[in-house]
Amino acid sequence: MNKFLSLFDRSYIKLFMLSSNFSLIDFRTSISILRYTIKSIIGVKKYSNKGHGTFCLNQLKKDKKSNTVFILGSGPSINKITKSQWNYIDFKDSWGFNFWLCHHHIPDCFFAQSYIDIEEDQRFNFEMDTTMNQMLIDKIQLYNKVRFYLRGDNVNDYKFHKSQFGKTILKNDFNYYFMSELVVRSKSKIRPYKLMISMFKLGFFKRKSNEMPIPKFGNTATELISLALIAGYKNIVLCGIDMNDGGHFYDENFYLKKYVFLKKLKAWSNKNKTHPHADRRKLKYTSKDIIMDLNRFAKKRFESEIFVSSSTSSLYPEIKKYEFE
Repeated sequence: MNKFLSLFDRSYIKLFMLSSNFSLIDFRTSISILRYTIKSIIGVKKYSNKGHGTFCLNQLKKDKKSNTVFILGSGPSINKITKSQWNYIDFKDSWGFNFWLCHHHIPDCFFAQSYIDIEEDQRFNFEMDTTMNQMLIDKIQLYNKVRFYLRGDNVNDYKFHKSQFGKTILKNDFNYYFMSELVVRSKSKIRPYKLMISMFKLGFFKRKSNEMPIPKFGNTATELISLALIAGYKNIVLCGIDMNDGGHFYDENFYLKKYVFLKKLKAWSNKNKTHPHADRRKLKYTSKDIIMDLNRFAKKRFESEIFVSSSTSSLYPEIKKYEFE
């Protein structure tokens, strides 16, 4: 307990310094960084006190197969990846998240979050949770060696174990680890690059740190890029991070017939002509802005680079296309 209090004090001081550095630019974001990140640290500690595993950077580094990681998103360009390219990806590291569970490729790591008590539409959340749980059950044997990193709002609020999806992960023999996150709201008015440099100077990107929460800039993809940098990857390839509209790789009949809820999700997504993370009417800095800054940051501080797997991504050509060997 004393060790945790010492750790908590150090994290709190660094978070307070980070928050105060930007309070004049965006007070609301500064306060939310402090509030939600501390909540995340406490939430993960509660799971640790219950005997659950927590994130270990040294173990993640030990399990690396290469210096290249493929981050697997849900955009339609996933369906353009060829069989030979999937064979190539098998020899590298790959990380899946969200509805990646329904895809045939089994990643090395899966970043899981549950969907209860997040939106106002509780029926929608229940169906989302039920569908993700069924996807996992369908792949339960194939995922028995996958490393699960549990994160998101319901981990931070100590509710992950209450969802069907969460219960299935915790009650089966999976390799899972709870992970805390440094939360930057999606509507932040602070230049992302300035945040990254400040976080770096305060030690949030230090490669030897297990304790520090992983920086997340509004969405999961940016959090995984941050983690990839911390873990020492030199090539970070974004697959299905298209952000052109609300389309997904699972909008095809094969998936829609197997999981009925995906039809409802497709209809909901199709209402948005602009991808929600790319809507400049609502966001001062879109996900593209953030990833561009992350790429600049990666090159300068880590000698690493971010790529896209497809030229159809809205990130291209500013973010280079990865050349499969």
